[in-house]
Amino acid sequence: MPWFYCDACGDSIKKPKLHAHLHQCYTSGFTCIDCSRTFDTTSVHSHTSCVTEHDKYAKGATKPGGFAAKGFYSGDGGKEDAGPSGEIVGEAWLSTRPPWRCDACNVACTSRATLESHASGAKHVRRVRAKQRAAVGGGAGGGDAGREEKEEREEKKEREEKKEKKEKKEKKEKKEKEEKEKKEKKEKKEKKEKKEKKEKKEKKEKKEKKEKKRERDASFSS
Repeated sequence: MPWFYCDACGDSIKKPKLHAHLHQCYTSGFTCIDCSRTFDTTSVHSHTSCVTEHDKYAKGATKPGGFAAKGFYSGDGGKEDAGPSGEIVGEAWLSTRPPWRCDACNVACTSRATLESHASGAKHVRRVRAKQRAAVGGGAGGGDAGREEKEEREEKKEREEKKEKKEKKEKKEKKEKEEKEKKEKKEKKEKKEKKEKKEKKEKKEKKEKKEKKRERDASFSS
């Protein structure tokens, strides 16, 4: 199910909620989060499927250099006629000498090649487009800075939730491990006590048997 980025307010919207969002926000279009294709308020409803989970994660389709990194995605896994592969977008925001920075995304890279790779990525393209629309007074409504802050907050929240989930999982696993060890220790103790009890009983029975035999022998001799 595709998710979209509202070009006006910057909200991330799942496809079923697009209709409701259109009544709340006077946007002129949406951008698909997965493939970066831009749609108007009519054509967005026809975008029912996008990059698959396998394409996105296993094949790295949306990563810099991937076939859907710049949004040139089609149903057969190829590229649509929207420009050359690996095209650098928003060079005005890229530094020309070290430190290699992208002012549009506020990120630092280790080399010029890495910076160029970043500049052809879907996330960078979205931010540059938003800044360009805001600069010419387009549909973005001049709120690109607010959208970027919102996006950063959402990313931070997602990282924190992921971290919290991981810590919770580790805590649960640790607790389960401790309970398992405790259970095994208890079972081992019970087994040992059972064995000792059995040995004690056998020893007692053996002793009683010997005493009976001795008494029987004594009665025969008298």
